[in-house]
Amino acid sequence: MDVNDTSIVLSKLRSFREVTLYPLPTTLKETLEVGGALRESGIRTSIEGYPFSVEPRVRREEAMDLPNVALIWDPREPTWNMDTMVSLGQANEPKEGQFIIGRDFPITDPRTGVLAYFLKKTTYVQFKYQKETLSVGEVNGEIRDEEYLIRPNKWMTDMAVVRIKEVEKREVTVNSWELFCRPLGSVFVPVNKREMFNVMIGLKMRSGHFPLDCMKYFGEVR
Repeated sequence: MDVNDTSIVLSKLRSFREVTLYPLPTTLKETLEVGGALRESGIRTSIEGYPFSVEPRVRREEAMDLPNVALIWDPREPTWNMDTMVSLGQANEPKEGQFIIGRDFPITDPRTGVLAYFLKKTTYVQFKYQKETLSVGEVNGEIRDEEYLIRPNKWMTDMAVVRIKEVEKREVTVNSWELFCRPLGSVFVPVNKREMFNVMIGLKMRSGHFPLDCMKYFGEVR
C-alpha cells in the first residue's frame, strides 16, 4: 500500500467484487480508510480475515442543511466525505459565529466535524498502528469521561461505535476486531453514553453496530 496516496490502491481495488485487506502494524490508518471507502462503495470487504461486509446505503429522507458549518478546504482522505444530502459551506471568507471544520474542529473530516459541531467538541482520535490484537489511536485534545468512539457513515444515517479499552497519555487503545468488523475510516469522536444518544436523537441517526456475520463469527469463536 502506498501510504502517501491511498487513492492509487483504492482505484485498483474498486474493480473487484470482494477485497481482503491485511494491514501492517504501521498502516492501520490507511487500511481503515481504504476499507471504509470500499465498503461504502458497495464492495464486500474484509480486514484480517474477519467476515466480509458492506455498509448499507441508507440515505436520509430529507436534506440536512447546516448553514453555520463550513469547511476550510476539501477533504483529502477516501472516507472524509459525505452524501450530497448534507450541505456544508466552504470557508474562504468565514462569517462571524460560523463553525469552521479545520479550525474550530482541527481536522478537515466533514463527518466527524458535524458531530463535533453538534456536541461542541474539539477532540478527535485517529488510529495509527497495531500491537497484537489491539489498535492504538492518537488523541488530539483531551479524553475525560468518554467511554466510546463514534464515526458516522457517509450518509450520516448510521454510525460505528467502538468501546475505549484504555487511555494512556496521548493514546487510546481499542480491540482491533471492533474496528475491523465495520471499518468506516480512521477518525473518531470520543463520547460518553449520554452524548452518543444525543447524537442519535438530534441528528436522526441510528447505530446498527456490527454486521450479523461478524456477531455470528464471534459467537462461534467463543
